[in-house]
Amino acid sequence: MRANNRAALFLMDYARQRRLKIFGRMHVADAWEEPLLAERPAVRGYAGRIERAVLITVEAATGIARSTSPPASRKPS
Repeated sequence: MRANNRAALFLMDYARQRRLKIFGRMHVADAWEEPLLAERPAVRGYAGRIERAVLITVEAATGIARSTSPPASRKPS
C-alpha cells in the first residue's frame, strides 16, 4: 500500500439493478496509534478486538443506472 494507496469500491444493488463506484485514497491506521478510530465501529458485546481501521478519502463516485447493471442470479449454486 505504500506504493499505491488507491481504493475502488463497487457497491451493487441487484434488486434495483444499480451500481455505485467509489474511488479514493486509503490510509490504514493502527488502533494503538489512533484509539478513537477503533472505538467507533466496535459492536457492543463482541469479544473481538479491532486492530486496524482503513480510512478512505473519497475522490470520485459514479452511479450506473439499470441498463448496464447485470441482474442477480436466482439459480442455486
